[in-house]
Amino acid sequence: MRTLFVCVIMLLLCSAARADDFGPQQDVATIRGDVPSLLARLFYERNLEPSQVVVSDIVVDGDAALANWQIGSHQGLIGLRRVGGTWRDVLEGYADASEAAPDHESWWFEGAAPWFALPYDESYYGPTSGRLLAIGLPKRLVREVVRHNAVVAASNGAQRSHDGNQSPRPDAAIVPSVDRGFMYLPPNVTQNGSSHGGNRVETGGYEIVLVLAPNDAPPGASVTISGHEPVLRGHGLFSVQFAFAHSGTVDFASVSRINVWFPYVLDSRKSYTLSMKWPLGTSEGDLHDNILTFELPPFAARAGETFAGEIYAR
Repeated sequence: MRTLFVCVIMLLLCSAARADDFGPQQDVATIRGDVPSLLARLFYERNLEPSQVVVSDIVVDGDAALANWQIGSHQGLIGLRRVGGTWRDVLEGYADASEAAPDHESWWFEGAAPWFALPYDESYYGPTSGRLLAIGLPKRLVREVVRHNAVVAASNGAQRSHDGNQSPRPDAAIVPSVDRGFMYLPPNVTQNGSSHGGNRVETGGYEIVLVLAPNDAPPGASVTISGHEPVLRGHGLFSVQFAFAHSGTVDFASVSRINVWFPYVLDSRKSYTLSMKWPLGTSEGDLHDNILTFELPPFAARAGETFAGEIYAR
C-alpha cells in the first residue's frame, strides 16, 4: 500500500513538472503567475479571459527571462527583467497571422529599455535567436532559450531552411517591410473627443493613453504625452504629463480620462491616486487588467500649457 502511495505521489510530481521550463523553480512559478496579468490588456476586447492564457517554455537566466504564451488562436512571447526584486515586462512579440505565408510566419515586437525593439519592429521568420540578440537580450539567456524554447528553435529552423533555398544573389533574403506607424494614436485633438498615446520606448516602458472629452479645439491642435519613474524612491510610483499646442484656450467640458499600464503586476489590495496641480487635483484610480484609469474633471487648457502629476499607492 505504501509503495502504491509513493508511486501516486511521484506521478503527481512528474505531471506538475514542466520539461519546457528552465531556471530556478521559484522564478518560473512567479513568472507563470505574473504573465496573464501583464498581458490582460491584450485580450479584453476579444472577450478572452487572462485565466485562459497558457504560459510555457519559461527560461530564466539570472535577472532575465523569456517565455511563450498562447490564448485561443493568439500566441506570442514576453521578455522580462528583474528590477528591485520584481519581474518587469520589457519585450512583447506577437505572431501576425494576417501576414503569414507558407514558408514563414511574420512576427512583430515592441520593447523598452534596455531591450529596444523599434516600434512594431518586424521579423520575417519569427523570434529567431538573431532577432532576439539584435533587440538586446543577453547572450546567455538567448543560448538557453534556443535549447528550451520551441518557438525560437522553430524560427531558427525556418530561417535556415529559407536561407538554404535561396540563390546567392545579395538581395535574395530581402523581404518587404511593414509600416505600422498608423497603429499609434495620433497627436491631433478632435472636437468630438479623441484618444492619444505613444510607444513604450518613449514612456519608460509604461503605456499611457489620454482620452480627451469633446471640446472646442481649433484645427491643428495637438497634445504630447510623456512619463517616467521618479528619480527618488518613495516619491510616487510614476510621473505623467501631457502638454497642448494650439491657439487660444480649449475647454474640455466633460470628463476626460488617463489610463496607465504598468510593466509589473500591481497589488490589487492597494489603492492608487493621481495627484495633479489645480485645476485637475486628485483622482482615485480604478485598477483593471493591470491598468490604472483616472477620471479627470472638466478643465481648460491654455496654449502651450503642461499638466503634470504623480501616481501614488497606499
